Amino acid sequence: MKTHLLPTELHTLGAVLDKCILACEQCVNGCEKEGGEKSHGCVVNASSCGEVCTVLRNTLHRVEFLDAAILAKDLAPVCARACEACAKECNKHPDMAHCTECAQACRDCAAECRQFAR
Repeated sequence: MKTHLLPTELHTLGAVLDKCILACEQCVNGCEKEGGEKSHGCVVNASSCGEVCTVLRNTLHRVEFLDAAILAKDLAPVCARACEACAKECNKHPDMAHCTECAQACRDCAAECRQFAR
């Protein structure tokens, strides 16, 4: 496993994570306001996804330490799975803009996390 991380890798993943975290927050807020009971799964998935992304994002701030770099590599596939689950759930609500935006941000984040984990 590669433990030396390039600054460009960290910046790219960090930016994608930030975008996904924000999209998840907006999705949760939008679904709670507009979606009612039909959006409960979306709220749960977006909340979980945002939390997992935040853990990885916070870990990236400490990658100068070997253990944190290894942890970031280990967390990335978990984050990708959370993002994929969130995108799948958000795709059930194509009529809600915050869901379609969240789904796209999650797909982008999942792809970047998978790339980072290699």
